[in-house]
Amino acid sequence: MEAIILINTVPGRELELLERIAGLPGVKSAYMVYGTHDLVALVHAASNDRLKKLVSEYLRRMEGVLSTTTLVVAAKKEPGNPAF
Repeated sequence: MEAIILINTVPGRELELLERIAGLPGVKSAYMVYGTHDLVALVHAASNDRLKKLVSEYLRRMEGVLSTTTLVVAAKKEPGNPAF
């Protein structure tokens, strides 16, 4: 299963947490973003229990992470068009 995790951090800790989160098991990619959230992680988990473990035991307990919102991917389409 794939999920997108939106992460809010303590101000000033974004780059440090980006590096740490990118190294977690199951994290395919991680981004620092502008807007309502500070970081976004794209993850792949073998099961719902593994996703729960990643979020509950790793991300939410990480010092500097204030909150997370997990979006489980229901369908996926990757366009074959080049970047605009």
